[in-house]
Amino acid sequence: MNLIIHDLNEREWTAISEKYKGWEIISDNGTIKPCVGCFGCWLKDPGQCVMKDGYNRMGALIHKADEVVVVSRYTYGGFSSFVKNVFDRSIGWVLPFFEVYEGEMHHKKRYPEDKPFTFIFRGSFFTEDEKQKAKTYVEAVCRNFRGRVVDVRFEEALDSGTPKKAVECDSDRIILLNGSLRGDNANSRKFLDKLSGSLGREPEIINLSSYLTRMDDLVQILLSAKTVVLGMPSGDRVSALTTALAILACNCFRKVPRSVRIF
Repeated sequence: MNLIIHDLNEREWTAISEKYKGWEIISDNGTIKPCVGCFGCWLKDPGQCVMKDGYNRMGALIHKADEVVVVSRYTYGGFSSFVKNVFDRSIGWVLPFFEVYEGEMHHKKRYPEDKPFTFIFRGSFFTEDEKQKAKTYVEAVCRNFRGRVVDVRFEEALDSGTPKKAVECDSDRIILLNGSLRGDNANSRKFLDKLSGSLGREPEIINLSSYLTRMDDLVQILLSAKTVVLGMPSGDRVSALTTALAILACNCFRKVPRSVRIF
């Protein structure tokens, strides 16, 4: 069995789907949930994620695959939020224990295998520096997952266009964005509630969990603010949630915000 993980839209997938006829296909159907770092795939149900949203067996799928191809839009030096999310949800493929590997601390293998990965980044007008950053990124991903990079390719996306121009925002709006999936019950939310009383004027507090399937809507809201404060739980590894927050922040930078703070 061969496996392809991609974030292509319907038109882009149709253009290349014939190449992957008979492959196991993982794509974005809008239902994937971010990894919450609960260790369930290591302690409760080894090798499988406890969130049953259709992406809970990613570790097993990677293990069974003879070859893995990853197609992702080039996003700030690495994967898109969806593809990063898929890899986060695949952490059960390795063990929770650590060992020194190639001079670095990494997870131990669950399976005695050397999985081959091919990465295809899609975007527009790639510079040599961007290509190098992407190669360094996937090498680090595979080193941690104990896989092997076979090839890294770069392709022009079908919908490539000119970059958006920065937009200056004149609004006095303040938004406090709670990055915890626990929403109103999170310590991050309690911290932002307390912070809101010291800002001099009434801010708007938003839970990221309410926008997991509506990121574009959230970006538009953040673009309208003069000040954005990101409150999020800390963790021992970068999650898809943190990646999404970073992408949202970078989208805000297009409008030259006067203040973006991360706590």
